[in-house]
Amino acid sequence: MHCRRVVVLLALLTLWPSAAFAAKGWWGWLEELSGPGPFRGFVVSVPLICVSDGEVVPCSQKIRTRVPEPEPEKRRPKRMIMVSVGSLGSDDHLRFKDLPDTPENRREVNVLQVSGLYMFRLHPAVDVGAGAGTMRLSGDGFDPIWRFTLVPANVAVRPFALVNQWKDSKWAGIIRGELETSFVTEGFTAEQFGTPASTFRTGPEFLTRAAVVIDVGVFVWGW
Repeated sequence: MHCRRVVVLLALLTLWPSAAFAAKGWWGWLEELSGPGPFRGFVVSVPLICVSDGEVVPCSQKIRTRVPEPEPEKRRPKRMIMVSVGSLGSDDHLRFKDLPDTPENRREVNVLQVSGLYMFRLHPAVDVGAGAGTMRLSGDGFDPIWRFTLVPANVAVRPFALVNQWKDSKWAGIIRGELETSFVTEGFTAEQFGTPASTFRTGPEFLTRAAVVIDVGVFVWGW
């Protein structure tokens, strides 16, 4: 049953209608409301603390396969505090689709998204959790905009850990497919982007981000 669930989650991440490193939630939300986007970039993450059975354990290590259970089980992380950072940009897409197509309306908007997450390892290949963070939007023609975000759900699939021989390798989590839902607690207006001529306006919104994540914890904890 666990294997079937993992395969389904991995398939959903693979078939998600966006390219690798794409912020699909920003794309769908802002496209619909005639605002900036889509945004594309990269995401990196690092585990800060890992716990197993009430004890702090290394977040990334190779567990010897010849050691019989339950000793390896005690060393595998079961809960993690992680930090995730995404840097995304809109390239030269239209900022506001209710305005003429001019060079000024194609100036890039950048998004820096930082999340702190409390994750549970349900399976060697699957982590789920929640958290909170901040979002910073910047670009030519407007002052940086900061927003507080809540993260009610984050699901991460570690495809290398699906292979039984690799599940205890320190490299098993270097690449993750990630699906994250965030709630932006305050909306945006076109005037905040330095474009009062646009009618763009939105209130607090749920966003979904799909991404391929590089987990730098392997390099921080794995030596």
